[in-house]
Amino acid sequence: MKSVLHQMYKNLEDLIYTKETLYFLHIPKSGGTSLVHFLRNKFQPNHWLNDGCYSVEHFFNLKREEFIQNHCFRGHFGMTFFNRFERPLDHFITILRDPVEQFCSNVHFQKNRFDQGLLDPWLVSKWANIFEDPDYFYRYIDLKESSKDLSPILHNVGLRVSEKINTVKDYWKVVRLFEQEVDHDILLHEAKRTLSKMTTILFLEDIKGSSTRLCKGLKIQPPTSFPLLNKGSSKPQNNSYRAELNEECLQRIEEYLKYDIKLYLYAKQLVYGDNYIQ
Repeated sequence: MKSVLHQMYKNLEDLIYTKETLYFLHIPKSGGTSLVHFLRNKFQPNHWLNDGCYSVEHFFNLKREEFIQNHCFRGHFGMTFFNRFERPLDHFITILRDPVEQFCSNVHFQKNRFDQGLLDPWLVSKWANIFEDPDYFYRYIDLKESSKDLSPILHNVGLRVSEKINTVKDYWKVVRLFEQEVDHDILLHEAKRTLSKMTTILFLEDIKGSSTRLCKGLKIQPPTSFPLLNKGSSKPQNNSYRAELNEECLQRIEEYLKYDIKLYLYAKQLVYGDNYIQ
């Protein structure tokens, strides 16, 4: 009886109070976990998709009913989200981080996961040759230079996968094939279009100002201080990863991330306009 009454009240609430729909395109190691923690507590907290469903693997196993029953979504599934989601969005947001800082953070994050035995078993042997080496950071750069992996921002905001793809196995096949044949300039153009359509772009380096802009758009109270969750321990206190790199290492990373850097600067120009000085 209680569950029936609860559903009746919920349905009535949905009729009286229109729920705004939000998608947070979560790019790894950009401060997204902290942002999600804040949003889930402050913006329509009862209408977010279960927090465990944030990877591509989970995404392709979701049933349509789970989309219909929720209004707010976040995950590491980039633009693929739009091929399985038919409702218009009130808010389409992301948070960006200096690409070099993001890259370094991810290397140390993956190293910590490897050391703690948190990687999937099939990934352990793949990463052992890198993360068991004392110079793992440089080995990781070697890997990225030799691979054709798309850089993180370009991948997340530029890559679209056909709506006919409906399994995670097929998804990764398409991504791998795409990486072999991609025209990066075309993908860069698509990524810029995506950024220009977002209702809010935040920057981790200006999280206070960014979260104030976001909260104004969402009509919620901005935080007095923004929580920093899932933060790595390798970053020097009050310093940047970039400051610890020698010139050769920095140049190699920037070459791999050249499209992400272009997108990051483009996003800054979109948000700050003439006030942004490169």
